[in-house]
Amino acid sequence: MLLYSFTDANKIKYFINQKEEPEKTSSDTILNHLARFIMAGNPLRSAEDLISLSKISPDQQMAVFKAFDMLGPDMLKPVYDKLNSAVSCDELKILRLCYLCEKDDLPLNNSTRRK
Repeated sequence: MLLYSFTDANKIKYFINQKEEPEKTSSDTILNHLARFIMAGNPLRSAEDLISLSKISPDQQMAVFKAFDMLGPDMLKPVYDKLNSAVSCDELKILRLCYLCEKDDLPLNNSTRRK
């Protein structure tokens, strides 16, 4: 299965950035599969490279992570609504991956996800 080769964030960035060619898998599909992969208990090495895919400010990222703390990462629509549509679904998918990658390293409470 292709997902098992995605243990390195640089590989993920490479595949996401290959979306110029129509026969390649879309970045949306890759992000969705990776989220399911992580939610199934499979680890990725780190969120450090994934966070570089995000184009929103650190303050907005923090708001997204707080919304994930409150509402959970399973469904994006409640988080999207909580943020008053200020953050795109594509951004939420990227940041959900970062959140899930770091979730096991942090206490399970309403603390922020970034230092």
